[in-house]
Amino acid sequence: MKHTYTGYGSQYVKLQFRKAGSAVYTIVKTVKASATGALNITVAASVDGIWRWAFGGTSTTGTPVSGGDYVDVR
Repeated sequence: MKHTYTGYGSQYVKLQFRKAGSAVYTIVKTVKASATGALNITVAASVDGIWRWAFGGTSTTGTPVSGGDYVDVR
C-alpha cells in the first residue's frame, strides 16, 4: 500500500483574515479549488494581520485550517 498526499479538488475553501491585535478571523473570500486542489486568489492587504485558509470539511476530512501567514503592510 502506498500512502501519498493528493489535493482535494473542486471544493470550496475560505480565505480568512485576522487583524493584528484581534482574536477574530473574518472571511474575506470563498474560492473553489481546481480539480487538483490548487488555490489561487489575489487580494490587497491594507492593514497588518494574519491570513489563512479554512476548509469546511467533509465526513472524512474534518475541518482543517492552514497555518497563518503574517503580513506587515508598509
